[in-house]
Amino acid sequence: MGSKYIYTIFEDSSSNSNQKWSSCGIILNNSLYGNYVVASRRIEEGELIIEERPLSFAPSGTSDKLPFCLTCCRKTCPDRCSKCRWPICGNNGVCENDYVHANAECPIFVENAIHPEEYTQYHYTAIEVLRCLLLQSQNFEKWSRVVKFESHTQFRNLSETAKMETKFIANFVNNICKLKQYEFDIIEKITGIVAMNTFGVYRGTERYSSLLFDKVTLLAHDCDPNTSREIVEDEVIVNGILKKLPAIQIIATRTIECGEVISIYYTKVSENVYDRRKYLKKNFYFDCSCSRCVKELMENIKIKQ
Repeated sequence: MGSKYIYTIFEDSSSNSNQKWSSCGIILNNSLYGNYVVASRRIEEGELIIEERPLSFAPSGTSDKLPFCLTCCRKTCPDRCSKCRWPICGNNGVCENDYVHANAECPIFVENAIHPEEYTQYHYTAIEVLRCLLLQSQNFEKWSRVVKFESHTQFRNLSETAKMETKFIANFVNNICKLKQYEFDIIEKITGIVAMNTFGVYRGTERYSSLLFDKVTLLAHDCDPNTSREIVEDEVIVNGILKKLPAIQIIATRTIECGEVISIYYTKVSENVYDRRKYLKKNFYFDCSCSRCVKELMENIKIKQ
């Protein structure tokens, strides 16, 4: 992380938080944002506000780009796990034996002989949801954080595409994986949480991984955000082995005064105001009223007059 930044603050996803979000932010709540974060002190431009590892992560991409390795998520993968036969990089067993895969879906796929003829986007989303569901028995502290996120099920149920995705995942979990302990309501909730709260990792314009964070998820959207974000690799030791795990850094792009909302972007800020607001309404179910949107809408009204 280095001397490039004025402060270095690390927050692990598994840590508990109440109103304090980090050493420079607190969590508030209102009807506009729900939960959101404001600066608890002045934050300087260029300051690393927070670095966080994900609660859960999984490969993610469009069906025409699959399959990806279930562990490293990084590339189209012709190799297969020797146990479950799902896509896993053949790098001397490192990806195959990694706990991310070996302790999650792999034994379930082996036990139930699950070998799809083709791998679709729905299969990979189902694995993402399954990994979150398994936290209930494998890491209850993380599970307790995940289930507090907003799923917006009431809005997603208005979309036939979202309902079809949920039905596919519920069938995959209950009938294909034979995990009957997970009722439809909780599968529906976790599917919504994954859809609404994960951060995509991209290679160029192509998404290849999906990350679910505890604290960064609380940051509000703004079409002129006061931060930037970067996905980095964080070196950690797991079971005596040095591993590189994904982490997110949130960095102030300008001075953020005490009491100011700390914001990120949920959509492409290069788009025009109408396209931005349309995307946010369709995917996140809110009408953006940030200062940039209001200004651009007013300018367009004046032009039309």
